[in-house]
Amino acid sequence: EEGLSQGKIEGLEEGLSQGKAEGLEEGLSQGKAEGLEQGKIEGVRDMAKAMLEKGIDLQTIVEVTGLSEQELRCL
Repeated sequence: EEGLSQGKIEGLEEGLSQGKAEGLEEGLSQGKAEGLEQGKIEGVRDMAKAMLEKGIDLQTIVEVTGLSEQELRCL
């Protein structure tokens, strides 16, 4: 019975450790993906703002960037 109890404890500890490691890895991966996506969005907005400053018409900027006219007006 003592061996069974010890085995359960070791199994639980191993499971918790593995779960933490997998959770951390998944969290880091998701964080990187979200950061990359946010960077892309900011890059498109920066490009659109530069195009506006150069006097390029709104419709062309909408077509090139995929942003809406309302999003462009907020820049």
